Amino acid sequence: MNSAFDMQRSSLYFRAFRKWRLGVPLFLALLCINCGETYRPIAQPIPGPSPTPAPTGHIMAVSANGALSSNAFLNPGSMSRIDVAGDSVVGLASAGIGPVHGALTNDATRLYVVNSGEDTVSVSPISSSTQATMIDLVELCPLTSPCPVDPRFITTTESNRMYVAGSGNGTISVIDTNSNVVINTYAVQGNGSNPPLQPVPLPDKSSKPVALAELPNGTKIYSVNSGIGSVSSIDTLDGSIVKMICVAPGLTPPCPASPAPYWAVASTDNSHVYVLDDSGTISVIDTLSDTIVSQVPSAVAPGSLPNQLFYDTTFNRIYVTDASAGAPGVALFDISGSAGTLVPHVPGRAAIIPATGSACSSNPIPSSITVLGDGSRAYVASYQTGNNQVCTQADVINTGTGRVTNTVPLSQALDNSPVTNCDKARFRAFATSSLGGENSLFKVYISQCDAGTVAVIDTFSVTDGPSPHPADWLEAWVPSAVSSFPPSQIAINGATQTAGSSTTSATTTFSYSILSGPAVQVGMTVYVTGMTHGGNNGAFLVASANPAGLTFTVNNAFGTTATGQGGNGSVLPPQNPVFLIASP
Repeated sequence: MNSAFDMQRSSLYFRAFRKWRLGVPLFLALLCINCGETYRPIAQPIPGPSPTPAPTGHIMAVSANGALSSNAFLNPGSMSRIDVAGDSVVGLASAGIGPVHGALTNDATRLYVVNSGEDTVSVSPISSSTQATMIDLVELCPLTSPCPVDPRFITTTESNRMYVAGSGNGTISVIDTNSNVVINTYAVQGNGSNPPLQPVPLPDKSSKPVALAELPNGTKIYSVNSGIGSVSSIDTLDGSIVKMICVAPGLTPPCPASPAPYWAVASTDNSHVYVLDDSGTISVIDTLSDTIVSQVPSAVAPGSLPNQLFYDTTFNRIYVTDASAGAPGVALFDISGSAGTLVPHVPGRAAIIPATGSACSSNPIPSSITVLGDGSRAYVASYQTGNNQVCTQADVINTGTGRVTNTVPLSQALDNSPVTNCDKARFRAFATSSLGGENSLFKVYISQCDAGTVAVIDTFSVTDGPSPHPADWLEAWVPSAVSSFPPSQIAINGATQTAGSSTTSATTTFSYSILSGPAVQVGMTVYVTGMTHGGNNGAFLVASANPAGLTFTVNNAFGTTATGQGGNGSVLPPQNPVFLIASP
């Protein structure tokens, strides 16, 4: 029997259901009236091609402040961090005396620089300008016959190790990058093969290792021994010498009358090491048997000028500078087959000729090569001497045709080698590219030891904005830290102000006479005092210079034209960049 309450509740439910049932058709009708009968598709965005990424990352520049112990102005060098996007120095740390080469840890967080003048390694985080940690290297020679380590090369393919070639004592120093201490020192010269786990022989300082090539898998490191004409295959586990390899065919250690090797690179698949010697021969070493399986005699001209061998991992290609030739150039080879055979990349050679308008008289001396991350172009850093000047240039090679497509003149600097020791630098000019891959935009950086600057080349064209220009354009230069070399003293004779525009900065051009020291050149800092117009006084970085005409130009928005106005100038020369490394 239903209660009155149940009957009332049922009646409410029924009325509510009836209203809902009548309301649904009405709602649908209104919805259709609003929509009409027109089909309204939903637009799906179609993504276009991604824009080409702008050049990014950083360039680490290693600069020396003299190199020879006899140099009265010898002082510690520096490590600069150049921002690729702005081409400006964003970090600076001190190095040791005579820095010559550097390497990044695998995570690219720290830079290690070998200092040949004091047998140390400087370590600095690349993200800050903190004072570098100094690591002392071990000599390992008898007290009766001391031998400085004279470190010349540093490299690694491992996450927690760095390997240093000691040219002075014939060793490889092993640094633990977690603790930054030397944990082992290996001799590179032994009496034939050394069985694994046997005592490591005492070093032979006549071996003179000048370069290293570690396999990507970290199992072996190959020491290039210029003093004894050999390459040492060394087990990285215990430092034992797996095999001594004479670079001259048919010889056995100790490799009498063998050419002096001075550069080596390892293939990305760990199977081969390519070695260049001073006879101009490239030897191909099979890393399983540690034997030379093929050679390219006279790949480049023989001679005493050191060449560089560059391995392009994008197209599996080898480039070699030819510095000693009467007609300098670059040799190009494709790596073919499982034996790693080198086959000339047609036409096989790219000629390097002087840049138009060069004030130097010698043939260009190609000293370094870099290849863009997409493999499309190679850039060769060269320098000339003569007429008491050093001229640098960059030659652009189309890697497909193997021919030079452009020559970019860079700088003309006074040859002040007695003070700078740039004539003793392994790389008087050195080239590297900003990082990137396919579809990236790149910049190429050329260190110029004598000029004290790093030249910046835009490899891409710019069609709009304040500075449109074609591809392969000298876009800027970056100065090194101020050196300890004696300043020049000059007398300012006048100033000419040029107004700025939407695309250029206002500049002041000073004329001067020399009271002491060399002429003013690009990259120097000039302290101008005594000018009547205050806007002409100050500390200025020299943007351009004419040493022959005794004028220099600086960016200065506050200058005033003052013909015949006198003042004084103290010119501070920069340090001398000798090596570059690209980093994220």
